[in-house]
Amino acid sequence: MFNKALIKQNYFSEEWCDNLNRKALQQPGQRPPHAGEPGALRNCEVRSISIQNKSLFYDCLNVVYDHLDYFDINISPKIEKDSFVHISYGPGDYLRPHFDTLTEVSYADGPFDKNINRKLSVIVMLSHRSEYTGGNFSFGWGASQRHDPSKDEISGKGTVAIFTSFTKHQVTPIESGMRRILLFWVLGPQWR
Repeated sequence: MFNKALIKQNYFSEEWCDNLNRKALQQPGQRPPHAGEPGALRNCEVRSISIQNKSLFYDCLNVVYDHLDYFDINISPKIEKDSFVHISYGPGDYLRPHFDTLTEVSYADGPFDKNINRKLSVIVMLSHRSEYTGGNFSFGWGASQRHDPSKDEISGKGTVAIFTSFTKHQVTPIESGMRRILLFWVLGPQWR
């Protein structure tokens, strides 16, 4: 298996994104531990979204199932605890280069499972590119390779980026405005 990414522009409607933003922003946000400290992985505001929201759950799984053949992987119908995350990046906020892989996953309905890994990371853009400056998203394919999706590629509210969770990625600091996303992970049996 190797790094793969798929970008589907405007997959979700603006209305869908606006509704999700409204619901998420009704909850208090939290800064991740060490946010803003030198060397911190991320600086942003995070809100967990309940997987009890069945409509959101099925909408999000459908985007993955619609494109599963592209990735050629086995996935699990189980959902990771706290797997739906609404993230707001304001001025100065960032996400340093990292991987999303976990080798022990805690299910919403049970304990950690060492036989399940994060397989896919999925980002849904909940803001238009015109609503912020900076905040450029990029993939790091290896020591000498990098793919920076163009601003047009990941610009529309409702655009989805799906990528293997072991793909290095980052978001450069926001200069102005607000960048909002929905992030979730798709699980599956251990990588072989």
